[in-house]
Amino acid sequence: MNDKDPWKGKSPILSWDLQGKSVLSPQAWQEYIMKRRQQADAGGEIPYSEDIPCMLVFTDDYLAMAVDILSSGNEDDSSSDAPAGPPVYLGMVRTGEWKGKTVGVARVGVGGPLAASTMEQLIALGIKYLIAIGIAGGIAPDIRLGDVLVPDRALREEGTSYHYLAPSTYAEPSKLLQKRIEAALSEKIIPFRTGGTWTTDAIWRETEAKGQRYASLGIV
Repeated sequence: MNDKDPWKGKSPILSWDLQGKSVLSPQAWQEYIMKRRQQADAGGEIPYSEDIPCMLVFTDDYLAMAVDILSSGNEDDSSSDAPAGPPVYLGMVRTGEWKGKTVGVARVGVGGPLAASTMEQLIALGIKYLIAIGIAGGIAPDIRLGDVLVPDRALREEGTSYHYLAPSTYAEPSKLLQKRIEAALSEKIIPFRTGGTWTTDAIWRETEAKGQRYASLGIV
């Protein structure tokens, strides 16, 4: 072992520090962006996002779908007789009306690092309620195309979460939020299943052996 190795042979990513203050902050970054936009708009005021629920989507087609719904102000945009108008762009958030309530949607991109960075900036803008909706591959033998999954844990094989939580095998969601999502799906008579997800930063290294092993652990 190298005596100059401060981690004593362990991975640096496991030497987590939740107490130390970051040199860079999303708040400072947003203030910088706001100033640049104000200068570009000759002093025009750029509003911060309000404290609204915000959907997080990962692909352009999901973003387009959400924007269409928010533009109509209804759950089913095809039934709208009086569209509420196009969503307003506030920073990275598009807002609109859904069932009489203001809702936001933001595209966060694929991958833990990009998603976490975007979420940090959204929180800095004042948004407190975030829910991610998207698609994923499946490794469970009985999974079917189009199945709805409500994750109850995430196997942590990526690196981003170790900068936010102490090392562990799984990260778990809010149980209260999970129950509310399940109740909403049940009310709409939408079949769903629960199970674990597999998070990784290297999608091209998802080997068959790993898939079989993780599926045996209840990862869907």
